[in-house]
Amino acid sequence: MTILLVTAGSVVASPLPASANTTLVTTWTEVKAAFTAASGVGNVVTLGENIAGPESGEGLVVPAGATVSLNLGGYSLSVTGEHQNPGIAVGPTSELLIDGPGNLKARGSYGSAGIGGSMVNPSAGTIRILGGTIDAAASSKNDFGGAAGIGGGGYASDYRVYGDGGIVEIRGGVVTAQGGTGGAGIGAGELGTNPTIIISGGAVTATGGYAAAGLGGSSQTSGGVVSILGGEINAIAGAFGAGIGSGNISPPMTITIAAGTVRATGSNYGAAIGGASQSPGANLTIGADATVTAIAVAPGMLAFGRGFDGIGASPSFGSMNSAGHIILPARWTTQPGQVITNTGLIENLERLDHAGLIKNSGVLDNSGYLIGSGSIENSGTIRNTKTLSTPVSGDAFPFTLHANDGGPATPLVAVYSKSMDAAELPTSVSHLARLGFDQHGWSTAPSGGAPWNTATAATMPTSLYAQWEIAMRVVTFDAQNGQGPTTQSVEYDTAPSEPSAPTRAHHSFLGWFDQPVGGLQWDFGTGITTATTVYAQWALDTHVVTFEPGNNDPSTVQTVDYGSLATEPVEPARTGFTFTGWFTDAALKTPFNFEAPITVATTVYAGWKSTAVTPTPTPTPTPTPTPTTTPKPPAPWKPTMKRISGTDRYATSVALSKAGFAKTAPVVYIATGTNYPDALGAAPAATKEGGPLLLTPPAALPAVVKTEIARLKPGKIIVVGGTAAVSDTVLAELKKLAPTVKRVAGSDRFDTARQVVTQAFGSSVASAYLATGLNYPDALSASAAAGANGIPVLLVNGGATSADTATKTLLTKLNVKNVTVVGGKAAVSNEIVSSLKSIGKVTRISGTDRFDTSQKVNKAAFTTIKSAYLATGFQFPDALAGAALAGAKGAPLYVVQPTCIPAGIHTDLTSFTPTTITLIGGTSALSDTVLKRGRC
Repeated sequence: MTILLVTAGSVVASPLPASANTTLVTTWTEVKAAFTAASGVGNVVTLGENIAGPESGEGLVVPAGATVSLNLGGYSLSVTGEHQNPGIAVGPTSELLIDGPGNLKARGSYGSAGIGGSMVNPSAGTIRILGGTIDAAASSKNDFGGAAGIGGGGYASDYRVYGDGGIVEIRGGVVTAQGGTGGAGIGAGELGTNPTIIISGGAVTATGGYAAAGLGGSSQTSGGVVSILGGEINAIAGAFGAGIGSGNISPPMTITIAAGTVRATGSNYGAAIGGASQSPGANLTIGADATVTAIAVAPGMLAFGRGFDGIGASPSFGSMNSAGHIILPARWTTQPGQVITNTGLIENLERLDHAGLIKNSGVLDNSGYLIGSGSIENSGTIRNTKTLSTPVSGDAFPFTLHANDGGPATPLVAVYSKSMDAAELPTSVSHLARLGFDQHGWSTAPSGGAPWNTATAATMPTSLYAQWEIAMRVVTFDAQNGQGPTTQSVEYDTAPSEPSAPTRAHHSFLGWFDQPVGGLQWDFGTGITTATTVYAQWALDTHVVTFEPGNNDPSTVQTVDYGSLATEPVEPARTGFTFTGWFTDAALKTPFNFEAPITVATTVYAGWKSTAVTPTPTPTPTPTPTPTTTPKPPAPWKPTMKRISGTDRYATSVALSKAGFAKTAPVVYIATGTNYPDALGAAPAATKEGGPLLLTPPAALPAVVKTEIARLKPGKIIVVGGTAAVSDTVLAELKKLAPTVKRVAGSDRFDTARQVVTQAFGSSVASAYLATGLNYPDALSASAAAGANGIPVLLVNGGATSADTATKTLLTKLNVKNVTVVGGKAAVSNEIVSSLKSIGKVTRISGTDRFDTSQKVNKAAFTTIKSAYLATGFQFPDALAGAALAGAKGAPLYVVQPTCIPAGIHTDLTSFTPTTITLIGGTSALSDTVLKRGRC
């Protein structure tokens, strides 16, 4: 009797043993000698080179009573058996273990297995495959009894020896096995018996010889056990065999597949799983963790059970008990007396000619034809979307679902189930899509009926109709820092009403547009078919500054954006007078400050002092008093305005590196430019170690970055983040550019930040910044401030109810006594702040928005500054590398609006009077208005 038996649990295969009998082989002579010399257990043969045996044929033999462990070691071994011998002979008292990585190709001579028994000695021993890529095949010569690809040898009338299939255990690797004429892909050779096959992992493809199974029995007789506990199995029958099960004219079997993904293809006369020609059917059990695709082949069209011309009466047709997932993509049949019990899921995709009995308490999903004189006893769910004519009995009545103008006029599906909820319908059926409408449940009437409770048990066949309401769509009006309407709800494909114009201080409304910047003005005749946002766009108010020269020349005017500065004109000339400056009043009492932002229309007056000399009598007894001159106003603050940018974020990081490091750098930090968390903590670390931060995409190192690293000649490169952030391909490129390349990565963004701090800041630091790792604006300003002051930035999950243990442990280890939390309670919870107070002093810095927070962080961190850096607060890449440069220069980095400098930051800059202000990024990031120090 052949038995395909799978039990629950797992198989633990023997690992390659640790042994003193270890032989490293690099030639065919050495591997041959190592096998021949093996004795007892603990013989390990390890490949040290690619090895190929003689093409004329010379196999390997595991000696009787010996165990040989073949470690492929990443290399390839090719072996072909000589006259009537296997590629690798494993006799009934021998054992062979194979492990990878590496490749093994084994070919048997006629009548002999690729790995296993021979024609003369067909019984196989124990073969265990733990890993590697294995390709084993028996000879296909059809005038000799066929052997298994892996397993028993073939039968030859000259020797009249019947072989045992041995034990084949596969735990991993990629295994391909091809049987000879009468031999299984894996299992018994022709007329062989009792194979034991255990598969618990790996990817296995087994193809049977002409009259044998892909996995299991051989031609005419076999027996034994096949256990499938996991892995991916593809079993293909020979012309007269089963995919999994018997070969031609073989005994019945019991089949259980506990787990794994199994694909079984039958033959002209054999079932996909079960019996073969003239074989009774099998009893099949499929576990809940198994997915089985059974492909039946004409003329028999047998998925399960007996072969096409099977013999005997019931139960020789075989039965099936399945709790798993069975997929039937081809036409198949059941026979009278055959019973299929289903508690899992069966998918009939093509056609079932049903003459047996299906007992269904699971799900039977029919999208093809289910016809015939058989019967279905149903206590579960049947979903039919095509043709079901076989009688259905039981206590579950059919629901017929109609789209009701939401789809085809014919019923969508007929469902036999105790209720719609119990049917577990796919979303595509239970929640239909109809253009311009939303479904609101089901009713027994096309319109006007009462809603149907989907949990209701049907007591009779019931027709249900989808109920529809016209869909509503929301239009959001984004005033972009203005005050105005927020949303409108409109019916599908209906145009919204144009709302009243929003207002915004010191700005003029330009209209509603389809993009925040640029784009097209919104056409309020456009029907809305999806949730839509339209954006208010604004022009900054302008004011006229009039310069009155007071010398009979015409006035000159300048048009200045609100909050920007007037440009001091060329000094006017006046005969007989000296120009004394510009004044805010005609009385010339208050000098005009060209560093004061323009907020209203302004008139400025030129001041003059006469140069005429008043005649004085010669005899003057007392000296004439020295004339008093009107003092000039203090020199206006005029910082040098610069811009650093590149063609993209990676080129910008290179430009920033060049600005900070004109010659070389001892270290370069590398982080991804596609996301922000890794680089937030990397910027102060790079500053601490004296190098720049450069950005790279995950998959490939940009040429411009590679060139910059070569210029800097760093002694080491620190790569921040795992392989998803910076791939091993990039790491390999970096290893060509510096003697030391180290990846610093944690289990998540927060752990990565901790690892970076440990890398750069040693064992002690007095202070630390702490910010949320779930967004970037707060941490960007903190990164530059931290770098300038030589302290780290740690990231936390700001929404947590306490600081995580790892962060608190690191702060304690570093002897941190002052923690500055950046961001409001929405960014970093009050509970996190409270949980840190046991470590030392905790201070929170937060503002009304990201710009206010940036201003407050820098005001707290700097008392004087010589230079400052500005980056957009709405994108992260420019500011990431910019934070490292700002930190290295001891300067603050402010995040600002793309088109203007927020008022608080503008005021602080005017107070600090830095000599240089550098913008990071091109005009799409920061406009020329920012370059002119335009104020919001």
